[in-house]
Amino acid sequence: MLNRTIPPIGKAFQNIPLPNFTLAHLSNGVPVYMIQYGTVEMCEVQAIFKAGGGYGDKVGVSDFTPRNMSEGTKHFTSLAFSQALDNYGAFLEYEEGNEFVSFNLTTLSHLLGKTLPLMQECLVNPIFPETEWEKLKSRTLQKLQVSQKQTSYIASCTFPKHIFGEGHGYATTTDIPEIQAIERNDLFAYHQKYFHAGNLTFAVTGRFDEIDLIRTLDAQFGSLPILAKNEEISSTTLPIHTSAGGRYHVEVEGGVQSSIRVGHLGFSRLHPDYDKMELVNTILGGYFGSRLMKNIREDKGYTYGIYSGWGSYLNAGVFSVQCDVGNEYIEDTIFQIKKEINLLITNGGTAQELDLVRNYKLGQSINQRETPTQINKTLRFSLVYGISFAELDQKYQNFNLLKPEDISALAAQYIQPEKLIEVVCGSK
Repeated sequence: MLNRTIPPIGKAFQNIPLPNFTLAHLSNGVPVYMIQYGTVEMCEVQAIFKAGGGYGDKVGVSDFTPRNMSEGTKHFTSLAFSQALDNYGAFLEYEEGNEFVSFNLTTLSHLLGKTLPLMQECLVNPIFPETEWEKLKSRTLQKLQVSQKQTSYIASCTFPKHIFGEGHGYATTTDIPEIQAIERNDLFAYHQKYFHAGNLTFAVTGRFDEIDLIRTLDAQFGSLPILAKNEEISSTTLPIHTSAGGRYHVEVEGGVQSSIRVGHLGFSRLHPDYDKMELVNTILGGYFGSRLMKNIREDKGYTYGIYSGWGSYLNAGVFSVQCDVGNEYIEDTIFQIKKEINLLITNGGTAQELDLVRNYKLGQSINQRETPTQINKTLRFSLVYGISFAELDQKYQNFNLLKPEDISALAAQYIQPEKLIEVVCGSK
């Protein structure tokens, strides 16, 4: 009989290395990265374009264009396109970042000959029907009008502008006037400029016949003309104009709760100390058992949740702490945040604390390698950021090399209390 009073024996985490990929090219030179992963005969085909939030003349067009590409094509209405995918048990979704837009087709491997033509139809032949475009625009405006009354939304839009400066790609938000200014022709122009074969890379993971996959992909995409690669500089490479440290209050009348964002400029994802600072940040406020959570949620009862993040992008990064609190708790909450930061800098962390956080992050990392979809996201990350699988696998070693005495030194080097920007959105 199983005795549930005795916990299972704990074992040290073992690194699960990322799998190898193979690289092929279509007839027109479009690269295809392939990873055999999992046991089920299904795969995810990801079409990655150099586009996204950092690219484009009009704010919001980079988001609205991929959102509308499956809402009507040369040969399908929106409903007919959805039904065609459903008939094969497949689905197609898009993701947008500052440096990429990807379309992800999840399908049974033996149906690639049926589903890849649908993906090609979406990527190559969208017609952006007027009716569907106006519906989406109207829904987005309605949702935005509601969001703009929420302090958390206002804070999430305001804080990056103080970190990176107005107009920077990492601080850009789409407001009502920008959405109203977008026209249907803007979608056609964005699609023509960014969604072409010269700007395209495929990443495929799962269980599939590689020869059959390349033959099918080539039939759909191999004859597309290769236009010049898009070398337009992303707005995420613009000069950064960060605000001076101090308090910035956005008045929101009538609320009993305020949203707080505290932080300063950080470093990019390519920085050699990124993995170590990920652990340091987790101790401070990166998970539910963090110091900030124990102090401000459990001991003080000021908030339901408080988190810190060490957000690192391709060209810059940000350190931030965020929470929502009652108006009467604003001052002490910010005082306690600074107190925990200074304690981390002064005293560092204990061996027990570090072991707990290290195991938590290692478990998270291993958990993100379970499915073909997760591996495909890692492959996309590697391609977009230019970080090899070998470098990504260094996370395991970097985590294990960190010692308790390193925590204080890293916190002192990269977290700067005197430069903290405090954004408070709510009633004064």
